[in-house]
Amino acid sequence: MTIGYGDLRKGMAIELDGVPYLVVDYDRSKMQQRAPTMRIRFKDIRSGRVLDRSFSGYDVKLTSADVERRSAQYIYDEDELCYFMDTDTYDQFPLARGDISNELNYLKEGIRSTWCSIKTTP
Repeated sequence: MTIGYGDLRKGMAIELDGVPYLVVDYDRSKMQQRAPTMRIRFKDIRSGRVLDRSFSGYDVKLTSADVERRSAQYIYDEDELCYFMDTDTYDQFPLARGDISNELNYLKEGIRSTWCSIKTTP
């Protein structure tokens, strides 16, 4: 599915050059007698790397990424792992503290959060 110039929102999952990203921030600007420019800050879902890109013109077409959003609850941490529970299936899964280092200050036992995972094709 393609996403047009005016349909972009924060938190959307976008595929760019075959890599799935989350839209962190975006800014549209239009000057007189010029095509509009759009500056978008993406976060790579796989690696966490942040990318800034600029697009110009009305014909900006982005492809939505095939991701799955799931609800999870933070349970506890042990050594270098933080354990979460999927609230739908009650499966527990660990995440390395280094992978979620920016979010560690906000984690308290029992807090619910939404996670994005990349859908894999069989």
